[in-house]
Amino acid sequence: MDNIEKIKRFKIRTKAMALEIITLVQALPKTGAAQVVSNQLLRSATCVAANYRAVCRAHSPAERYSKFCIAVEEADETVFGLEMLHEAKIPVIKEFVTIQPG
Repeated sequence: MDNIEKIKRFKIRTKAMALEIITLVQALPKTGAAQVVSNQLLRSATCVAANYRAVCRAHSPAERYSKFCIAVEEADETVFGLEMLHEAKIPVIKEFVTIQPG
């Protein structure tokens, strides 16, 4: 697989991840704590996909690196949000499909 194909696949995967998070957030209870965590989770997950697309449009290697660092930071924030849901034992109302690697 060449680099262009890898870039296209990663765009698809980051967008799919954001859509899965939307499904997860919609399934969360409407309590105060769940809403706070879910709002931040939703923002960070969608920012991963949006910022990766910005990486692909960068005009220079320095800009590409800067935008990629932002995408990585948002991905870490997304993981943190998922950890918070798990560790706070905030229940998910319905099951949602997990993203398969590859």
